[in-house]
Amino acid sequence: MTTATIARERHLITPAALADALASTSPPTLLDVRFVPLEPGRREDYEREHIPGALFVDLPLELAGKSGPGAYPLPDLAALQEVVRSWGVDTSSEIVVYDDFFGGGSARAWWTLHWAGLTKVRVLDGGLAAWRAAGGALTGTPSTWPTPSTVVLRAGALKELSIEEAAALAQDGVLIDNRPAPAYQRRDEGADATTTGHIPGAVNLPFTDLFDPDGRYRPVEELRSILDRAIRAARPEATVEEPADQVVGAYCGGGILSTQIALALALLGRVDDSAVFIGSWSAWLEDPLRPRD
Repeated sequence: MTTATIARERHLITPAALADALASTSPPTLLDVRFVPLEPGRREDYEREHIPGALFVDLPLELAGKSGPGAYPLPDLAALQEVVRSWGVDTSSEIVVYDDFFGGGSARAWWTLHWAGLTKVRVLDGGLAAWRAAGGALTGTPSTWPTPSTVVLRAGALKELSIEEAAALAQDGVLIDNRPAPAYQRRDEGADATTTGHIPGAVNLPFTDLFDPDGRYRPVEELRSILDRAIRAARPEATVEEPADQVVGAYCGGGILSTQIALALALLGRVDDSAVFIGSWSAWLEDPLRPRD
């Protein structure tokens, strides 16, 4: 088994592998983290149908903080700990997360839980669509919540960038903006005149480039090539295979989809080299004196 295969299987799980795991004597904790930017939690969708055994997670309320900076800041650690305890898990628990929008909610859950010290978290590759395509069962029956745990979370296992660190990394290193190109490109006229643009020095890599037409993460060699192009756009002398002290940062609009860059790097074995500016563009725009390219 290659290093790339090991990394992919550590962070992603296929529908077939998930079905086998759920049927085993020690099934993983399954979390439904469906999310669409600028919309509330998706509880009604969960109640209509979900993978049997899945617990609903309201991402804006439970995996994000109540106040900024940015649209979806990290949650208070104590509040997150109470949520995680309600799932009945500890630091050794196997956790699988899924959603139905390009893995955005799943990636944010994967990143937030890793950041808080839960390292055995995998994303259902292709999400709910892949589960359906594989013939996976769905139900509207509420799942039984487990006995709460006493897990203690510790923040900082993954790198989070402050606004100043993001600005500096864009100038001196690699900072990827993974919003669609029209949002990245500054416009000085029209309805989007005050919201479009990017952090000076950041390079654009739209999140959709990371996925195949079925919504699954692209094969490792394709991801390597895609990320390498973005890294070289920021630093022509650099490559995706640089040493561990070469951090690759990412941000998006509100702090959700940027975690997909961190997950893509993890699939290349570089989970410790990634950093996310959770405040993202929404936090940058809160200060009108911040420059905008």
